[in-house]
Amino acid sequence: MENSVLTTYRKQVIVASLLITGLSLLFMLLFILLNQYGNPWIGYVGNLVVFLGVLFSILVHRKEYGGLSLGHLFTIGIATAIISTVLIAIVTLILNVTIGNTMPETADQTRNRDIFMWANVVFSNIFLGLLASVLAAVVVKRNQKTGKGR
Repeated sequence: MENSVLTTYRKQVIVASLLITGLSLLFMLLFILLNQYGNPWIGYVGNLVVFLGVLFSILVHRKEYGGLSLGHLFTIGIATAIISTVLIAIVTLILNVTIGNTMPETADQTRNRDIFMWANVVFSNIFLGLLASVLAAVVVKRNQKTGKGR
């Protein structure tokens, strides 16, 4: 019984991570194809997708399984954030190598692309995933006494 529940949790974390990755990469494609390296707001929308995706992932787990502990909810959020960040980083690197190298660029645009890749895609998404995990896990804590969270 315990093993089947763990397998279900893992499947849901992977599905949530794939959904987050897909939505985030939609904005990443816009960022790359429109050559908007000097306009980073599209990348920030991708970060918002990761943040909200981790929040909703934890809320879905809490709603579906009920009395989960604070640590378990936090672990689900961290796993979702790390998996989606790794997938986003891999696909972003592939897109930058294939699509990004075919576009004419100045040295500043190349430098901006590299800075965006490491700072925004990796570090920001992990930080926002961690923040979303903490917030969502605390909000939907196990021993909540009232429906209003008091």
